[in-house]
Amino acid sequence: MKTRLWKLREYDKSKNSNYYVSPRRAIFFKRSSKIGNKEKKEVILKKMIKKYHNEHNYIYRCVRFVYNTILYTANKFYEETGKNKIITPASLKSENQFLKEVDSLALSNAQLNVKRSFTNFFQKRAKFPRFKSKKTSVKSYTTNCVNNSIRIEENKYLVLPKLKKVKLKYHREIPEDYKIKSVTLTNSNGNYYVSILTEFGKEIQKVASNDKVIGLDFSMSELFISSENQRADYPRYFRMLEEKLKKLQKSLSRKVKFSKNWYKQK
Repeated sequence: MKTRLWKLREYDKSKNSNYYVSPRRAIFFKRSSKIGNKEKKEVILKKMIKKYHNEHNYIYRCVRFVYNTILYTANKFYEETGKNKIITPASLKSENQFLKEVDSLALSNAQLNVKRSFTNFFQKRAKFPRFKSKKTSVKSYTTNCVNNSIRIEENKYLVLPKLKKVKLKYHREIPEDYKIKSVTLTNSNGNYYVSILTEFGKEIQKVASNDKVIGLDFSMSELFISSENQRADYPRYFRMLEEKLKKLQKSLSRKVKFSKNWYKQK
């Protein structure tokens, strides 16, 4: 499978450029007269990740950096003083200028995630917060819609803060009267998914009461059975995909843990 190549005119403005870049990897390759002979050049990370088809990974790294830094400072401050303190992402931008290039709301959500993780821990709903690892196969971040910063254009493009238009494959269309509140971008093994949270207004009509009582019995197989013999007709997604899931889990168990094939299968 051939990889499309883009010349780096910003770094080498001459027409006869001797370097080209692969969009899937932030690595320079040097042209050679011999076919198939590619010599790796220096890896220029920050600008290359931000520009050539790696904008999402760049934001993931910044969000992970903010999350881990806030968690580290909170743990250190608690050990020294015995008090809780959560710093803001804005306090990190003076020493880390690259954070100014990223969507500020995505960084703010990282701070909220740290607060929520501590709240769940103290209320005994979860374990102690852990640092985010760069080796995980699933990476995600959440950003909010402010002043129509997130919108869908021409029913096939998604506009995101600090990013260009992203082409979409609709799972189901969003009605026009729905208002986008936030989006969560997820990178799972090189595939990108967007979960959109919407808000809509709907008038609830009151149902006239005729003082009729209906009894509901719990059922393990059908959720409930009413006194009028009505049953919950819900889609059984797990039962439909149980055989497929069994084969995929069997294939995953045969692979070496934390290997490339293991991450792909996971």
